[in-house]
Amino acid sequence: MVSKLEKAILKVQDEHNQIVTEAEQIYLANETELQEMFEPFLLSERQLDKMKLIYGDMYDQSQLKPYVDAAYQIRQQAKARFSQSVLVTSLGGRAGTSHVARNLAIALRMDKAHSSLLVDMNMDRPSLQPFFGLEGKLGLAEFLADESIIASDLIFPVGIKRLRCITAGNSRAVDTAHFQHPRIHVLLNHIRGRYRNRDIVIDAPPITEDAGTKILLELCDKIIIVVPKGKFTGDQLANATAMIPPDQLAGVFFNEFPAS
Repeated sequence: MVSKLEKAILKVQDEHNQIVTEAEQIYLANETELQEMFEPFLLSERQLDKMKLIYGDMYDQSQLKPYVDAAYQIRQQAKARFSQSVLVTSLGGRAGTSHVARNLAIALRMDKAHSSLLVDMNMDRPSLQPFFGLEGKLGLAEFLADESIIASDLIFPVGIKRLRCITAGNSRAVDTAHFQHPRIHVLLNHIRGRYRNRDIVIDAPPITEDAGTKILLELCDKIIIVVPKGKFTGDQLANATAMIPPDQLAGVFFNEFPAS
């Protein structure tokens, strides 16, 4: 005869198994959908090496591991949420923020049920356009200036499976106030809501130098601070992390390649 306690335990186990089964079904459906994601071109391993971009079979696995570990931690902290928006910032200029943001976006889409969108919001020192050969393409600056441009007009492939990007655009006439622009919210809501399995990585200006970054902190789920080795003191890092709510801080990335 089954006791009331045993019945309660069995009920909880059944509910848990049902949740796991539903999650597995969602995961498999997302993976199937993303396998059909069209890629107009793909970068070769030689090109990825030259660009200092990570990939699963790269020779130097020590360069891959920090990004895979960071992606895993972000995924664990997401809990019930299937995707995250991650702001990558730094303590100062030329810290290698763009390098870290690019590779973190690649690591997050290594889970075949996820895609990544890399967004360049460093308007003073944009990097995505020249790095991926997207000069002249529509970007954030044009989106903020022209309401006829929609979010999907800004998204471009970069030659890596399940990775897309939005550049900073062609105009530098964007100041801190633009990060309070209603269309910033329109953009983030669109790219968050379109695919529930898409992680968003934002390449942002230094948190200590740009008031706009502090505005962006409130719009993102997680924050990563990039610190080039040997360039900043512990006190400077402590002051920067104090600006971020503990539940938002995903970690500190000590970067060995400070040039973005």
